[in-house]
Amino acid sequence: MVIELVELRIRPELTDESFLEAAEVASSLLRELRGFCARRLAKAADGLWIDYVEWESMELALEAARRFNSDPRASVFNSMIAPGSVTMRHFTVAHTADRLAEQPQR
Repeated sequence: MVIELVELRIRPELTDESFLEAAEVASSLLRELRGFCARRLAKAADGLWIDYVEWESMELALEAARRFNSDPRASVFNSMIAPGSVTMRHFTVAHTADRLAEQPQR
């Protein structure tokens, strides 16, 4: 499993609500891409956002990035990101602990 971690800021004239609406449209594309597992967007108090995405493999993550950047469903989301604010990194998962997965089924 691979974690794609993107740090970004949105353009100052935009609202969080409009950014999250665009993120949901972009997420509809992610759900269709091979290897997609999960996505979480989070915002820090200073306005920095992280876009956390889990992929089955590095190959599929990189393939998805190419498609994400060219698909119209992601264009509004991408246009809302402040220029020069993006840092993207990929990490190979070395350990997992998930409380929800460990809970017994009822």
